[in-house]
Order: sequence, then C-alpha cells, then structure tokens
Amino acid sequence: MLAWLSENWLNAVLIAVLLLIVGLIVFGMIRNRKAGKRPCGCDCAACGACKKCCAVKPARNGKSNEK
Repeated sequence: MLAWLSENWLNAVLIAVLLLIVGLIVFGMIRNRKAGKRPCGCDCAACGACKKCCAVKPARNGKSNEK
C-alpha cells in the first residue's frame, strides 16, 4: 500500500484539488440561488434574452416576480 501511495501521491493531490474546486463552484451556485440571483449572472434589465434564460416564476403571494 505504501509503495502504491508513494508512486501515485501526485494523482491523489490533483484529484483532491479538483474535488475542492468543484465543491466550491457548487457551493457558490447554491448560495447564489438562495440569495435570489439570476442563474445567468447578467443584468436582466439590459439583456435581450432574459425571458429565455430567466423564467418568470410566480411569487408565493400569487403575484409575479417580473421587473
């Protein structure tokens, strides 16, 4: 086991770093979603394709969230 680990330590480190990066990206996406930010990250007031990338969802009180 130690021989395999000593031969492949670099691969293990790279995999751990990649998993950390992917985890941080997913965490950021979840945090932005909970904060109510648009998924495209654009300024929807100036975006011509906003209706395609950001679907208007009705609010919980029955009114729409359109700006």
